[in-house]
Parts: sequence; C-alpha cells; structure tokens
Amino acid sequence: MPTSFRFEEQEDHLLGFLHFDYTPEGVIESIEAILKACARTGKYLVLVDMRSMQEEIGASAKAMMGFTVEQELRRRVHDPAKMPRVAFIGSAPHILSFRPARDHFISVGLPFNVFTDEEKARAWLFA
Repeated sequence: MPTSFRFEEQEDHLLGFLHFDYTPEGVIESIEAILKACARTGKYLVLVDMRSMQEEIGASAKAMMGFTVEQELRRRVHDPAKMPRVAFIGSAPHILSFRPARDHFISVGLPFNVFTDEEKARAWLFA
C-alpha cells in the first residue's frame, strides 16, 4: 500500500486522510504526520478518515501498534496542551478491531478513539 498523509485545515480542527502500512515504521510515520500537521496549524483536534484502509492484521500486530503509538507520543509530546485529540473513522469491522488499543489509550490518558459513525466521532472530538 502506498503511504500517504493528507490534512485539510478546517475552521476548528484538522481533517486527515491516512494510508500507511501496519508496520512499526508506518505507525511512526503516521504519528509524525499528525504531530507535524498539528504543530504547523496550531490545531490539536484531528478527525482522521481511515475508511479506505481495510487491511486485516493480527492481535499481536495491533498490540504492537498500540504500544508504538503510546511510546512515540510520550517521546515526542512534552506539553499536554499539544497532545492531539484524535478521532479515527473507519469501516466496520476493521476499525472496531482496534477498540482494545483505544481502551488502552484511554486508560493511560491518551485522547485517541475509533468510530464507524462520523457524527459520533465529531461529537467525541469536540466534547
């Protein structure tokens, strides 16, 4: 899958479109892209559309991705005001399989969540 990261600046948030490989490198590149877009625009609310990603990965790969995301965010973001709040929208059942990672993020205070419904994603993002 070709890697691509595109962000559109909206009035009060960023709208992102991410396509990347589910590898440690791909996950790190996606986190870097989100953080750079936030720093460039000063907007830390991010709605990420991942509906075009359908690749299935195993439970151990998802656990690795979750750990990598947490590790990279803690390494790169030192100011809590600059921690992005990110709502990922995807197609079921694909995106819903990331709920265990989402539960982990919430338990450690990282504002990342997954949704199949854009209205619910926006409601959570702006809550």
